[in-house]
Amino acid sequence: MKCTFTLIKENITEEAEFEGDTPLSDLMLACGIIPDTVIIELNGRIIPEDELAEEAGYDIITTASRG
Repeated sequence: MKCTFTLIKENITEEAEFEGDTPLSDLMLACGIIPDTVIIELNGRIIPEDELAEEAGYDIITTASRG
């Protein structure tokens, strides 16, 4: 199966292939996206990073924080 991650601000799309029950966070890391620094959206709904991936196009919004 395949899913895509579109980084909205950067206008970049990454594609990930997976089999079975795979958390979104694992797929994002494989694409070079750090799950703790983004918000994941699917059909306008915010999705937790530990949710299992499905064949879909996810929108990724990069967040900024200062410590």
